[in-house]
Amino acid sequence: CLVFGSLIAPTDPITVLNLLKRRRVPRNLETTMAGESLLNDGIAVVLFAVLTEVARAGHSGENMAAPEILLLFGREAGGGVALGLLLGFLVFQLLRRVDNYPLEILLTVSLVMGGYALAQAIGSSGLLAVVVAGIIIGNLGKSRAMSETSRANLEIFWELVEELFNAVLFVLIGLEALLISFRADILVLGLMLVPVVLLVRLLAAGVPITLLRRRYQLPRRTGLFLTWAGL
Repeated sequence: CLVFGSLIAPTDPITVLNLLKRRRVPRNLETTMAGESLLNDGIAVVLFAVLTEVARAGHSGENMAAPEILLLFGREAGGGVALGLLLGFLVFQLLRRVDNYPLEILLTVSLVMGGYALAQAIGSSGLLAVVVAGIIIGNLGKSRAMSETSRANLEIFWELVEELFNAVLFVLIGLEALLISFRADILVLGLMLVPVVLLVRLLAAGVPITLLRRRYQLPRRTGLFLTWAGL
């Protein structure tokens, strides 16, 4: 079941990306996989929030019309992206005015924690807000607002945070194995789902990558990589 679960719903790209680094694959392939994982995580959280609200309304005897569902989705996704753009730009301006790497690290930590909390408070996606803000700081901030020393220390700090949270994540996943009921019907369903998921991945990831591979100079068989990685 854990094998099937890891194929159908991987939690994080770290295992796949570590394998790619050891194999020394092109950098843009790593970036494509990590970016797709972030996008999928953000959209999945938004859809989960929307479906949860629809289920809650149905349980209480209310019926949500299509415009209400679209408005809820727009508030979660659009609001999160807009807030991320705003906060990312504000912190970018602050980073341009300081040259003190401890302070710059604190600013990015405040951006993540404060941005997520603010997005949740206004009913938007905190994950999307933080991802968008992080893209701004990771690109504009690092290249135009930080010294080499600040950039190096910031990368070390966030790599350490990433490793710490990934360690905690996989420990919790291991503990979840204690709650799994290993029954024959679950194993059969898992085997049936594997080819279905691979086919969906091939269509959803392989087709766009094949069409855009030359434009973005992606390596050959990037679509197959994305299909099997399942991120």
